[in-house]
Amino acid sequence: MIINPVGTASADWNLLKKPLRLWGIESIKNLKVGTNQQIYLATNTFNMSFVVRVVSFTPEREALWRSLSQYQLPHLGQIIGYQKWESCLLILEKHYSGRVLTDCIHNVGCFECNDIILAGVQMVKDLSVLYQREEILHLDIKPDNIMIDAFGNATLLDFGASLSGILKLDLMKIDQYGTPSYTAPERLMAPNKMGALTDLHSLSKTLKVWLSSQNHSHYELWQELTKWEEKGMQMLRESALKSDKAESDAHHYEAYINDLLGQIST
Repeated sequence: MIINPVGTASADWNLLKKPLRLWGIESIKNLKVGTNQQIYLATNTFNMSFVVRVVSFTPEREALWRSLSQYQLPHLGQIIGYQKWESCLLILEKHYSGRVLTDCIHNVGCFECNDIILAGVQMVKDLSVLYQREEILHLDIKPDNIMIDAFGNATLLDFGASLSGILKLDLMKIDQYGTPSYTAPERLMAPNKMGALTDLHSLSKTLKVWLSSQNHSHYELWQELTKWEEKGMQMLRESALKSDKAESDAHHYEAYINDLLGQIST
């Protein structure tokens, strides 16, 4: 059972200090409490900061964090380690400094159109590695989950809604979390049809919000992103809505990258 919030950071630390000291963590404070997880900012004896995520244990979640911990991809949040504790999983993540994209985009003129395109390309390259090697989908891509550092680099964080090995799972039987306004239609209508297009739909919506916030009127790019938003639904219309497994469609990542790069202004 996930630890219930008890009101103060010190009380939370009393509950968590035994397992977290295996990682050298000396103190924590609440960052976020959600319906399926709690997130803390943690500090070790060297005053280094980390993020600790607490989620209820399931075999699927354990498989996810085990897979993610094997990779250090430059534009995806790094998982340092994980451990099972009672009925929970504790995940230790790298703490990224900067500002969440949701906050950054209120400042019109901060991002050139090409910067937004390249940020999308960088994230897709890393997502493609996880999908091709581990069949991992992020499943909650949105501005709230993208961190922008002082140099304008984008990092996609928060794999709390993600799934690993999706082609082997019956997704009709797994509770899934995400953000409705960014969720691909096939995820709601036919979960077992989910694949690369599911995340590319959410990323396309995110990039369009980003572009719009900066008053960029790049019509061709907007049309290209809209095409990728609708591609999953188009594939559903072309095939029967049944619960058989989706075919691996990792080639979509490369096509998406090429389409974005083709819209860069010289």
